Amino acid sequence: MKKLGLYLHFPFCVKKCNYCDFLSFEIRDEDVYRDYAEAVALELGRWKDKLGGYEVDTIFLGGGTPSLMSSQVLDRIIEALYGFKLSKKLEFTIEANPKTLDMDKLSYYIASGINRLSLGVQSLDDRVLGFLGRIHNRNDFLKNYGEARKAGFENINVDLMFAIPNQNIDQWMDTVKQAIGLQPEHISFYSLIIEENTPLFNRKALGEIKELDEDMDRKMYWGAADLLCSRGYEHYEISNMAKDLYMCHHNMKYWSMDEYIGIGAGAHSYFQGRRFSNETDLNKYIKNANDNLDNKVWEHQNTRNDEISEYIFTGLRKIQGIDLDDFTKRFNLNIYDCYKEQIHQFILGKWMVKKNNQLMLSNKGLDISNRIMSEFIL
Repeated sequence: MKKLGLYLHFPFCVKKCNYCDFLSFEIRDEDVYRDYAEAVALELGRWKDKLGGYEVDTIFLGGGTPSLMSSQVLDRIIEALYGFKLSKKLEFTIEANPKTLDMDKLSYYIASGINRLSLGVQSLDDRVLGFLGRIHNRNDFLKNYGEARKAGFENINVDLMFAIPNQNIDQWMDTVKQAIGLQPEHISFYSLIIEENTPLFNRKALGEIKELDEDMDRKMYWGAADLLCSRGYEHYEISNMAKDLYMCHHNMKYWSMDEYIGIGAGAHSYFQGRRFSNETDLNKYIKNANDNLDNKVWEHQNTRNDEISEYIFTGLRKIQGIDLDDFTKRFNLNIYDCYKEQIHQFILGKWMVKKNNQLMLSNKGLDISNRIMSEFIL
């Protein structure tokens, strides 16, 4: 059977962080959560009959803060999910923010088949957490991490953030060292991007803060990457490290152009050569689901050139890069027939490497990855 990923969006938070421009709402209301979970279950039901030839091998429950849901609310979604053909090797991830978890929730996750926990930590320095507007502190995270292990989680990701205004290299590396000391199976580390319409953007516009310079950003990135690699983590994607076989298989779908369906308000999908997304208005989304109406508000049928460009743009995020045989098989085309000049230029400049029929970015190329990827858009 064909493989498929499901992404389920839960767009509620206790409080939006100072850097967040994702679709999320500051709502603490169990009735709203219940209505939303019912809408998600109904949307899942609409898809179930269309996916008879597919086996779901990854589920990612993201947000927002999915860990705000009570077990009674989440149970409605879980019930709908088990109507699909699920792989025996299913990777089922839930995102959680520290201070929103307890042993009862964590034990319920394990009992329900959720086998991967992704903790949005960002920093283990309370001053940095306060600057970012996080609701938790270091001790909240350590408590929840310990509880997750006791509940039975054997696959935990820790999300970290660097290049934060006023953050210095020592603060950052101390956070990385503390995270490594806990031995999570997976660590993600992202550079802060100050987006428009966020509190940090407004503070930057007023001159109250300024972004760290690119040299410091790169120093923090490579400091973390080198240390993680020395401690047994494999650098498998630009911003992701994993032990042994613990890479995030759901996110690998995005970087390999595999199919996935996004469920929930604002969720995006890539399925049968189409990209589409859902209604972002919360009330409309819930009403449409209850009225058995399609919540799709945007759709694009990829052209052949779209498919080729996206395959390269996403594939170069993987440290192992693009498999040239797979490219030829997928598109019945030799990659050099359309990108010979770009590839030659980047290999000559040592930004790109060809190794064992894999085309990948060098360490030098990783530092300017977006600029390189843009050269492959047809």
